[in-house]
Amino acid sequence: MTQRSYVWQEWLAASVLRKASVQSSELGTQVDCWFEDGGEKHSCTMWRGVVPYAIEATYSQAQNDADLDAYDEMLAADSFNNAIEQRNREGRLVTQPVTLAANQWHYWHSIGDTASTLRAGEQFKLTRSTAGDSDVSWQYRDPVWMAGGELTYQGAVLGDHVSFCVYAPATPVTASDGGNTGNCNVYDGVIVPAAGNGAYNVDLDDCHPVPTPAQDGYWDYALPATMKFGGTTTLSATPGAASYHLIAARFDLTRFVAKELLLGAGRTVYEPSNINASLCLPEWRFECVIHNEGGGHQFDAVWRVLVSRYWTTM
Repeated sequence: MTQRSYVWQEWLAASVLRKASVQSSELGTQVDCWFEDGGEKHSCTMWRGVVPYAIEATYSQAQNDADLDAYDEMLAADSFNNAIEQRNREGRLVTQPVTLAANQWHYWHSIGDTASTLRAGEQFKLTRSTAGDSDVSWQYRDPVWMAGGELTYQGAVLGDHVSFCVYAPATPVTASDGGNTGNCNVYDGVIVPAAGNGAYNVDLDDCHPVPTPAQDGYWDYALPATMKFGGTTTLSATPGAASYHLIAARFDLTRFVAKELLLGAGRTVYEPSNINASLCLPEWRFECVIHNEGGGHQFDAVWRVLVSRYWTTM
């Protein structure tokens, strides 16, 4: 481990910059302070009493005493010797993710739900014998937290590939009767509320909210308190500054797997140890696509998926 030494003020500034968990120890009259970061140990030393003669030429007794006073204040405030926290290069804590919240269960499966019934949807399997794509889409009845999955395949030749994405289907709108009497307008596919003078109508019981990190949406969305079935979409009290959009076209939210090339038969596991389980709304859809590059062979694939959810049996 690389060792780096500082005087107190420089060391303190470095520890603050790195948001470090600082440690200290005292042996005789010597006081050592340190923290570790990125394979390096950063330290400084002070003395209770007389500074050693060899040190005093570059570190005065007066400076030592002033630094020691500052150290004692921090020590009294319990700023030292707390639990060591691992942080990444951005200063964020490195933690072991937990896919389960209270009262959730892990749920391995290869079949989707319908809007009302568990395990009554599509099975996660595909076969393709001609050139081109085949896909399977499914939904969940309730909110789920996606944690990973596993693909098993056979018959793949050079050029065959697989993709997996999560998307929000198009929110349907209908033209308003008798002209501009609807509850919304559509601009570049984005559904914007209207006060009874819009060109379209949108049914908020049949919509697919899309989160917007920019907080420039027009709609609010809330999960049910029971975490069972879909949520509720409403017109926001702060339109233009809300958390969700409604979009009148399919919107791909994320691609977990993008044209991963496969060959022969095998198994791929998509479960990195540091994955952060992601909330997926019941209003969204999940899609796997296999691509047969040239035809003339049968390419088979099945998936099993891991989510956490509150309801697994009823």
